[in-house]
Amino acid sequence: MDVTLSHEASLPRCVNRIAAGTVSLGATVSRAIADDFDHVFQRQQRMFDFTYRVETRRWVWAFDVDPESFPIRLESIENELMNQIPETRTTWSSPQIIPIDSRITHSRLSDLLVRSTLAASTLSNVHDQDAVRLETLPMGDSNVAAGRLENELRRLTERFQSESRVLAQQVKNLCTKT
Repeated sequence: MDVTLSHEASLPRCVNRIAAGTVSLGATVSRAIADDFDHVFQRQQRMFDFTYRVETRRWVWAFDVDPESFPIRLESIENELMNQIPETRTTWSSPQIIPIDSRITHSRLSDLLVRSTLAASTLSNVHDQDAVRLETLPMGDSNVAAGRLENELRRLTERFQSESRVLAQQVKNLCTKT
């Protein structure tokens, strides 16, 4: 079954360039709020806009706007997000203005998508043993662990001093033999 979409009915608002970039949510934002953000963000897209969710809290976007209209468009999206999800805090990258030329547009958008995807996969592969899971309390001080660390430090200091005395005695013995 073939479907033909008429492209002549609607024209882009800006025929010679697009604005592209990324938007991300903070690491403390829950996955449910990130999913709500994605839903609202996708609903804000116009006919010639593009958004791609790179990871749980990061998106690549391309808007059919000229540089002068971009702040107005961004404000419109932010207002809708604040009305729908007031606890959401976003970080928008500065927009890249990309000329519409099949080769240039393709390479710049591909570059943006690939870099964002690679950055997302790199961040997700980091295993920080001190990381705190979302929605849990931060790690506190442990008296037991501090005591063990203090005992180990004391033991190593005594061992170092003992070995230093033995080495000093050996040097003294060598000096008296010569």
